[in-house]
Amino acid sequence: MKRLLVAIDGCAPSLGAAKKAIELAERYGAEVIILHVEEKTPMLPSEKTIESSMMKERVSDHPLELMAEYGKQVKVNLQLVKTQGKITGKILSVANEYMVDMIVIGDTARKGLEKLHFGSVAESVLKNSPLPVLVVKRGGVDISDIKSLAEDLNARLPGDEVESHIFYPYQESFRNNRVISFSFFGLFALVYFSTAIINSTTYQSVAAVPVAGIPLGVLAGFSVFPIALALCGVYLKTGGKQ
Repeated sequence: MKRLLVAIDGCAPSLGAAKKAIELAERYGAEVIILHVEEKTPMLPSEKTIESSMMKERVSDHPLELMAEYGKQVKVNLQLVKTQGKITGKILSVANEYMVDMIVIGDTARKGLEKLHFGSVAESVLKNSPLPVLVVKRGGVDISDIKSLAEDLNARLPGDEVESHIFYPYQESFRNNRVISFSFFGLFALVYFSTAIINSTTYQSVAAVPVAGIPLGVLAGFSVFPIALALCGVYLKTGGKQ
């Protein structure tokens, strides 16, 4: 076992799972990836009521920063990842991306209306993950040391201050897609303006050169549209899609 992934949200059950993952990493000499997924979805009034009641379990508003501090305390190197999207889907995609050997997740033990509205991430990951999943039950790990550390950190990090050592895959994806977009735009601009120059008055003799019985200028003009379609297709296949 070389790499573990644990998803956290700042609440006690997930922090217990994180501590268990770190203990396993220490035992097997494995690397731990700490993932925090922001799921921004509109809520019904009843859902907001349930969510606010569950906030009582929240230990920290800065879960990744908290685990970074805890990692330093226990001398375990942690990789911190933050992203946005559907929680289960992101857990599985990050696990695949980082080629982890096991997913560790905390069980919130939701019942009744809580489970009806929010479901169970642990259950969903168990059903859909091709990898081994360790579910840490609520209260199964003593996190008093993490809670103590969180109190100090919450006082030092008010609001939404974020540490620079956290990796944001969706921002990296945006930067990569922007480079790809400009590259393909540059290729299309090159084709378009080359065609315009060939068909200009200055280069009439070049435009009149026959290629397969068709004047070069006419052939270049008709080729702009199919070239644009081809570039769009290649762009989508090489990462243009989010």
